[in-house]
Amino acid sequence: MLDASKRASEERTARVTAPALVLMSSQDPDFKQPAAEAQWVAQALHTTYTMIDGAGHYPHAEFPEIAGGHILAFLNELTEKSD
Repeated sequence: MLDASKRASEERTARVTAPALVLMSSQDPDFKQPAAEAQWVAQALHTTYTMIDGAGHYPHAEFPEIAGGHILAFLNELTEKSD
């Protein structure tokens, strides 16, 4: 799975129009350069990214307070914009 092509995902990314939150772990073993990957995804989705320092592949499980705080802030921002 890790060696599988990401081409289909890359092609679909440009079609995303919904608001997006990009959270990436600084030590995610699935990516050689997690920050560069987060930056690329955020740019493709026209949003920003946040790095969770010290987390691996599952920041929401490893640092739920930190990841959860970012998720709640994102959702609150969406709610404020829709009011």
